[in-house]
Order: sequence, then C-alpha cells, then structure tokens
Amino acid sequence: MTEAAAPTERVRPDQALPITPARAAVLQEACAVAAAIHSALDLGVVARVTEAPAEPAAVAADCGLTQQGAQALFSALAGLDLLELGDDDRFRPASSNLAELAELFRPWASLQPVLRGESRPADAATTAGAESLYPRLVAQLGALFRQSAVHAAGLLVQPRLQVLDVGAGAAPWSLALAGRDPSCRITAVELPGVIASTRAAVRRAGLDDQYEFVEGNAFDVDWGEPASYDLALVANLCHLFDGEANLRLVRRVAEALRPGGRVAIVDILPTERGDGPRPAVLYALGLVLRTGSGRIYPYSTFRHWLGEGGFEDTRRHNLPGPYPFTLITGRRR
Repeated sequence: MTEAAAPTERVRPDQALPITPARAAVLQEACAVAAAIHSALDLGVVARVTEAPAEPAAVAADCGLTQQGAQALFSALAGLDLLELGDDDRFRPASSNLAELAELFRPWASLQPVLRGESRPADAATTAGAESLYPRLVAQLGALFRQSAVHAAGLLVQPRLQVLDVGAGAAPWSLALAGRDPSCRITAVELPGVIASTRAAVRRAGLDDQYEFVEGNAFDVDWGEPASYDLALVANLCHLFDGEANLRLVRRVAEALRPGGRVAIVDILPTERGDGPRPAVLYALGLVLRTGSGRIYPYSTFRHWLGEGGFEDTRRHNLPGPYPFTLITGRRR
C-alpha cells in the first residue's frame, strides 16, 4: 500500500501574502508560451514550416490566420528558439526534430477534458495505450534523458555486468552502461509494439552486439533464468502504475537478480508532502494525460517497496539533466 502525502496546512486568505510582481510575470509568460505552442500545433503552423520555410504571409493564407496574428506567432516561436528567421525573410525550424518535439506538447491540449473525467488520448499503463503512444516518442525521450543516463551509468558500472533493462524504450539508461563497458551485456525488455524503436536506438548507437531483446509485458514476460542478472534497470516506469503493481514488479525483478545483485530505479520524486518541487508536480500533472492509475511517489514509498520486495541498503542519488530524476538503488538480500 502506498503512503499518502501529508495534508498541507490551510492558510486563511487574510494570512496569505499577495503574489509578487515577479512571480506574476513568470506565470503570465508560462501561459503565453503554452498558448503559442498549442496554437502553432493546432493551426498547422508547425507542420507548414516543417514542410518548407515560409514567410508569415504565406502561412497566414495557408492556415487561415490574420497577417497580424501570423507575424506575432512567428516572432514568439522564434523567441522560444523553435523557429529561426533566415536571410530570405522566411521562417524555418530552429532544430531538425521540431515535429517530433511537438508530439511531447500536443497532449496538454487534452488536460481539461481529462481532468473532468473524459477519456484520455491513451493510457500508457496498458499495453494498447503504450504501443500507441511511445513508438513516436521514444527517440525524443531518449535524447532528453541522455545526460542523466550518462551520470547514472558512472554510478552503476562494473565490469562484465549482466543487465536487465525493464521497459527499455529508447534504452538511454542501458546504452550509457554499454558505452562505458564493452563487456556489459544487456537484455532489453519492451512491448512488441515498441521494441522496434528500442532496436533502432541500439542500432544507431552501434552497440547491437551487446544486446538481446525480449518482447512482452514486464509483469509476465519470460526474461530468462531466475537469479541470472547482476543489475536490473527500472527507469522512468514506476510512475505509470499504482502501488500494488509496482510492488509486484519489484518482486519480479528481485527474482531475476543474483543474491547481492542490484536494482536501479530511476524516476521523478515529489516531496513527502507531495507539494513540490515544481518540476516534479508539473510532471505529475502530465501523467494525468497518460495514465489512469499512475502517479509520482516519494522516496519513502520506494524504500517500502524495495524492503518488501527483498532488497536492502537502499540509497538515492540526484541526477543532473533537464528532468529532476533520482536514481534509487537497492541490493538483493
């Protein structure tokens, strides 16, 4: 059973301080950024400039915008470093992966309906939902996680590790290990509808010889002989499921490890009260769009799962990178 966050103290309106002008400006800018990005996606602007560089006037005509609106929107997107203005007065994507990046932004437009209980675009905690959602996202996610994965690999690497990568996705966490030690061998587990993306990521890294691939659901797939792995990676996965499912997964992973083998869980953790830090609780809000049962869990909950699942010597390490990931390790008893 998971541990609920402690209730926050209620503050009477006459005791609360007014919001500062600086904070108001930050929040206003955040709203403007979100509105600009979603407008560019929904109105077809991103698709149009990805197809070919264009002047605002041409995009206004193609996408049904006013001249004033197109010019202001293009200037805003350039200010966000999403578009750049060439010497020919035409705008073009500022990066080669703008269209893929847009897929990370698109679901936020569904937040209000989902908060009201309407159906979400896909439930990533289910096989069908994950297979519809992740194939087009895993490459982008792998790039976003790379810095954190490299740091984690430095903490985990040992010679000749036999590694089980559960829910590998684009495999950034195991690729970082494989890149540090050519004797490392990885078994990457992923759903049938996603594993092609895993294979492609490993192939691009040129590390095919260090990998084997297992297709199936992490909760019931046969991933090899019991007690045959030195390290199990469970990265960016636990937040998709409820506490009961995560405890079941931790116990399965323990069975796969040799005595003394280690589990490495990577996730975004809130405070014990559940009221921060800001990147974590905003990430948790995004989970509402992607899963009906998941949430982010505090460190105490992971300690509970690991203790109940057969692990000891639980430790945590904060990882650098664009996301506030925490690496949690435990040793199988």
